[in-house]
Amino acid sequence: MTWDNALESYKTYLILEKSLANNSIEAYLNDIRKLIKFCVYERHVDEPENVTYEQLKEFLVYTTQDGTSARTQARLISSIRSFFKFLVYDGRLSCNPARLVEAPKIGRRLPSTLTVKEIDAMIQAADLRKPDGQRNRAIIEMLYSCGLRVSELTSLKISNINFNKNIIKVEGKGNKERLIPLSNRAKQEIKQYMPFREQLDIAPEAEDILFLNKRGGALSRVMIFNIIKQLTFLAGIRKNVSPHTLRHSFASHLVTGGADLRAVQDMLGHESILTTEIYTHLDDKFLKETMEKYHPRSKKQHQPRPGRVRPMNKAELLNKINSGDSQQLAEAIQEFQENGDLDIAGALLEHIGQITDPRQQTILSNLLADIKDSKFRNLLVNNLQQAGDNATRAALLRIIWESALDYSGYLETLLPFLEAEDFTVAFEASTVLENLVHHLSLEQQDLLYQTASRFPEEKQYLVSNILEALEQFATGDMG
Repeated sequence: MTWDNALESYKTYLILEKSLANNSIEAYLNDIRKLIKFCVYERHVDEPENVTYEQLKEFLVYTTQDGTSARTQARLISSIRSFFKFLVYDGRLSCNPARLVEAPKIGRRLPSTLTVKEIDAMIQAADLRKPDGQRNRAIIEMLYSCGLRVSELTSLKISNINFNKNIIKVEGKGNKERLIPLSNRAKQEIKQYMPFREQLDIAPEAEDILFLNKRGGALSRVMIFNIIKQLTFLAGIRKNVSPHTLRHSFASHLVTGGADLRAVQDMLGHESILTTEIYTHLDDKFLKETMEKYHPRSKKQHQPRPGRVRPMNKAELLNKINSGDSQQLAEAIQEFQENGDLDIAGALLEHIGQITDPRQQTILSNLLADIKDSKFRNLLVNNLQQAGDNATRAALLRIIWESALDYSGYLETLLPFLEAEDFTVAFEASTVLENLVHHLSLEQQDLLYQTASRFPEEKQYLVSNILEALEQFATGDMG
């Protein structure tokens, strides 16, 4: 087997089986071409089956001499692992020389964002006296209002915009489709752009493409970057702004405004909730409130609530919790926030399904998820096993998902909830198990894989993220 044959087969695999976007495919192939060049010209290895683990390590050392960053090298290793894993899977290799190659530890950078005022300034900077002025306004508004990737924007079709229902259908990474709400502002900008679009001599292949260049063809990624750079400069913004900055701003402003993280994940088209969670670190208001509430150096720490003479004792708290009254439960939650202990936490766990106020449920879930006592972990799992209704099961699973404790030791207890008939319970269990993957042993991962693989096609949506996380862990591609 020659390198060319292996590379061509790998390309076919990425296209047909992985359904990756063209840019992703080219990135993988370019990484492997660098490896091939090194093997052939530096180590005289003419066939991939002759590559050794030591030669792969030498290649990585070779790349660092060129000033390759840790992040780039991590991506390079991910490509190499994927390539050799495919060759083993395809029966072309008997063992994988890249199996033990370790990726460098890289920090996770917080994404750069813009304020609403800065985004409005960019929109206003578009010169409406020019033919492309209104188009550029619509482009900025769509990137920000819908959180689109630049490739999704350039391929957006008019036929995929429902102006009556204010919804657009987007084809994202891996040809996966998702629906995103269309804001009234974005809808207005598009409608004002359409008369200018109709005056163009539109190329046949671009008849359904929304945003076009002056020649009637689809806009390129480079053109979108240039538009953003120009409007950033004209708006007086001295930041390094790209189309993805507007996507980051879309997500950050939603999370800061209190949007559900799972909904933001769906709109962004993220495979894993872990990718979306990065935006919670940008909510400085939330961070300040947390600091003021919990840190002993904060002036607001332990301030008594108005009208309270003394804190409730444990008996009073338990009575309020066991009363089943929603108002008394809310008061008990507030008291637990200030003076709670493990007994009170256990009593709240038993009654969490009775809390119908989403805000109170969120507050309690966050409080309980912050408990780091291993005794509480056992208490929570016992309550989950004994829960008599689906609302309680779902709420308890949500706490496990948010918890700072490691629940990997309870995999066999959690697995049956993935197959629950109630959708909410199964969905919460799916989220918990997806986030547990990197804590599991190889034997546990195998058990989880076997369970998820048995799901029928009509229920694959429940386990697709789990299977994806298992595959990413196996290939080392956790980004």
